[in-house]
This record gives sequence, C-alpha cells and structure tokens, in this order.
Amino acid sequence: MNPVSHVLFTVAEAAERLRLSQAAIYEMVRQGQLPAVRVGPRKGAIRIRASDLDNCLEPVPIETQAVKVRPRPAKVKLRHIRI
Repeated sequence: MNPVSHVLFTVAEAAERLRLSQAAIYEMVRQGQLPAVRVGPRKGAIRIRASDLDNCLEPVPIETQAVKVRPRPAKVKLRHIRI
C-alpha cells in the first residue's frame, strides 16, 4: 500500500473534496457506493480512505438515451381570473 491510501478523510472533508453535500456522502456510504470505516468507540466516527475517494472520481460510462421532446401544452386563457 502506498502512503496515500492510509490518509483518512472525515465526511466533511470528503464532501468538500468531491464538491457534494455531507448528506450525499452519508447516503453514498449507507448505500455502499462509497466504502468507509468507523474509528473509535461505540459506533465510531466515519472515515473515508483517500484511495476510495479517488475511485469515486474515475470516469464511469454513461449510456446515452434518446431524449424525448414533449410538446408544449397549449396556452389556456383563464377567463374567470382577472388580473
């Protein structure tokens, strides 16, 4: 292991680095999308390895889908409302 993989970030630091909210980081950890470790007694504080954050930044292929264009709804004149 290289020394960078031993660096641990708090949720706030990880959120800042990925430019996401802390809630988004917690959700990614909860869903298993972002590996994390707990440090300390009881439940412990959540810490995220630098290498795991770097893996989140790797490009992921996005499937392109045809965009469906919806026609605009017709303008409706509301006669019963006076402005």
